[in-house]
Amino acid sequence: MNLTGAFICSREAFNRMKTRGSGRLIHIGSVSDHLTLPMNGSYAASKHGVRALTGVLNEEGKPYSIRATLISLGAVYTSFWKTRPEFSPADMLSVEDVAQSIFEIARKPLNVRVDELRLLPPKGVL
Repeated sequence: MNLTGAFICSREAFNRMKTRGSGRLIHIGSVSDHLTLPMNGSYAASKHGVRALTGVLNEEGKPYSIRATLISLGAVYTSFWKTRPEFSPADMLSVEDVAQSIFEIARKPLNVRVDELRLLPPKGVL
């Protein structure tokens, strides 16, 4: 679903941005889109696909001032982790950290292309 959702939403947004004459797409990736981690095949494959999609959109969007960014995230403390007491919120990114980064990219002028941003928690990959 990671890749399918990104593809369908991007296709629709790209067409609207093309008509408008500009725009910015921001995809949420993962450290799994560039690292090989065990027991992670399906997820990593889908996130690698999102990485490729982002690159293609940047190339196809050049004539229309459409920019695409991939934000590759390390562990983010969400409700998923609340059932895993061995992982501390202090060792992860906060949702607010991620939101602030998305906001900063979104507000950049379209003459600035941010292809990728990697956000990792303090200890790196958990």
